[in-house]
Amino acid sequence: MAARRRGRGRNRSLVRWATLRLSVVAVAVLGAALAWETAPLAVVGAGAGLFLMLLVRLWWRVRRRRARLGEMRSLRGLLALSPAEFEFAVADLFRARGYDDIHRVGGSGDLGVDLIGRDRDGCLVIVQCKRYGRENRVGSPAIQSFIGMAVHHRAERGVVVTTSTYTLPATRLAAQAPLPISLIDGTGLVRLASRAHDDARDW
Repeated sequence: MAARRRGRGRNRSLVRWATLRLSVVAVAVLGAALAWETAPLAVVGAGAGLFLMLLVRLWWRVRRRRARLGEMRSLRGLLALSPAEFEFAVADLFRARGYDDIHRVGGSGDLGVDLIGRDRDGCLVIVQCKRYGRENRVGSPAIQSFIGMAVHHRAERGVVVTTSTYTLPATRLAAQAPLPISLIDGTGLVRLASRAHDDARDW
């Protein structure tokens, strides 16, 4: 029961997104209904159609997010994703954990940062995603570069996510960074994705 409550809490950003947009449309539809005698029937129909369209869009987004989280429940599924798909899937995972306004940077000009957003406390967080094979461990040079990018972006927290593992020097370097750096390996990523996927059943 406690796990279910935590899962619902992690979906607050999606609830706020849906509530805001549906409320706006509901007000518009109500206004059209009150002006029924003076407004053309087409106006009321258009408002109702827009309301239905947003409901369908919300349903589709939830299903797409849950599908991507489902693909993350095994290392095989994670490695089957393209680099861009992997970054989008990790973004879905962070949203499910209550991170607001997290979006993908990606591309040649990302400066080593794949995702950027804010956690539930409002802290600026940057994320680097590394879709590596099991034999390709993340070493200290990669962590050192990421720390530099975190400082450059004036981030308050940093997270490195990989399908592989980290070397001991990389782990030690992250612990000594001037800001909190979290390292999520493949096993931890699968575990988090499984929890988020199960929580999404409430939707």
